[in-house]
Amino acid sequence: ARRVQNGHARPRLDHADAGRAVGHPVIEQHRCTLLQPAQIGAGKKRRVVSLTGDGGFNMSLGELETARRVGANFVTIVFNNAASGYVKALQHAVYGKGNYQSSDLSDLNYAEIGKGFGCLGLRVTDPEKLSGAIKEGLANTSSPTVIDCVVTRDPAKMLPAADNRALKVQKGDRPV
Repeated sequence: ARRVQNGHARPRLDHADAGRAVGHPVIEQHRCTLLQPAQIGAGKKRRVVSLTGDGGFNMSLGELETARRVGANFVTIVFNNAASGYVKALQHAVYGKGNYQSSDLSDLNYAEIGKGFGCLGLRVTDPEKLSGAIKEGLANTSSPTVIDCVVTRDPAKMLPAADNRALKVQKGDRPV
């Protein structure tokens, strides 16, 4: 966040995986449904960069239409693991590999969905290209930008604070 922050961008996080993964003091956490309105409220001169998981972003997709219509120019980075990652990682830790219930999401291309709303849509599959995509998004001031950042699909690697492949859970434990 600091590398791309130019004094005018305000990073925002959702309350799920992305919020836990970044954990940076200059970033304020907000519920996922407030990410796009944060930019709408900030106006066109102040930039908002929001970080969200695909599950959280799915809950606020419709706000892209409003944001595009009113000329908001935020940058949303969607960490796309095709799952409710925190839920799936906990199920993996507690019940073991392959024992998942209602935690998988459709594997969507959020960059293409953003384009469908008239936004700039960028898809990143290589971590080395994320910085360039963020810079391109910040340079775009004519519409919202949706950066689809494809991340691990491995539930053993989805918990940001711990490698749960080594996590031992016993009856009565609260794993995280």
